[in-house]
Amino acid sequence: MKYAKILCPSEVSKGFLSRVFHLAAIDIVPNHVDPAIFFPRAKKMQIALMPHKLQRQAALLRAMLHVKYPQLRSIPWRAIMNMTEEQTAEILGESTIYLSLSSMESFGLVPIEAMASGCIVVGFHGYGGREYAGAENGFWFSPEFLEEVVDALAAVANGLQANDAKLAAMREAGFATAARYTRALTKEALARAYAGGE
Repeated sequence: MKYAKILCPSEVSKGFLSRVFHLAAIDIVPNHVDPAIFFPRAKKMQIALMPHKLQRQAALLRAMLHVKYPQLRSIPWRAIMNMTEEQTAEILGESTIYLSLSSMESFGLVPIEAMASGCIVVGFHGYGGREYAGAENGFWFSPEFLEEVVDALAAVANGLQANDAKLAAMREAGFATAARYTRALTKEALARAYAGGE
């Protein structure tokens, strides 16, 4: 089948498609986050996660955290599975930490939604998340770095309890990152893509 044009959500995925499949007609249409849905609520110490892709890794990370840092066993883990967008936003909005279990993503939208919700993001960039992942807005790793993720979760939990100013700055950087992904920019990119024709 011949395609006139390919749409993808990030420079990372565009580069992959270009290098691997030798495609030229690729337009980027970025994702967006709705600030009316994803915003901070009253925060409580808990770790939100969306484990459907990496359930075994999620269980292993939790077990490792509890063994290596037993003082953190009381922190609740809130798994987001089979929930509406509004239910997801509610959990992210009240959580202090989001454990990113992104895997083989073309972009990875949930970590951005977590940033907009005021979470400190710790975990996997999932390849596509390299579009926005940086030392200023989270603790990002490749999926083989399990112990490092556990150490970062512990450092963030302890830092939040101590009101660490570096984590406050990271949270603000997360807000700024999420604010780049607006509905208006998505609409503009779609309009340009379809105006280009075949």
